Amino acid sequence: MKSGCNIEKIQQRSVQKTVMLILMYFIIAIKILNMTYLARVSSDESCATVFNEIEWKVLYCTANKTKVPPDEPYVISDAVKYVAKLGGFHGCKSDGSPGLKVIWIGLSKL
Repeated sequence: MKSGCNIEKIQQRSVQKTVMLILMYFIIAIKILNMTYLARVSSDESCATVFNEIEWKVLYCTANKTKVPPDEPYVISDAVKYVAKLGGFHGCKSDGSPGLKVIWIGLSKL
């Protein structure tokens, strides 16, 4: 919530708007945590568990700079790497797994 959403910088005028914005950010944060966890624990699972068909096809085309999407969904670990790539992750051997902030930036660009 702090590093990705910059929750501490919210300065809405009413409490109701602030609460609604924080709730929306919590939903986004849970999706990011879920994706990251699935990619690390069960990396062979299909990306269709997190993304719908249009989302994973657009993600593939955007990350790989192509106009032809794959016919079948790829694995979740590849999907997280594609999202992280959009967020600025280079994917070198010494980099390790993509972090939450890079995934947040990648999703916002997607």
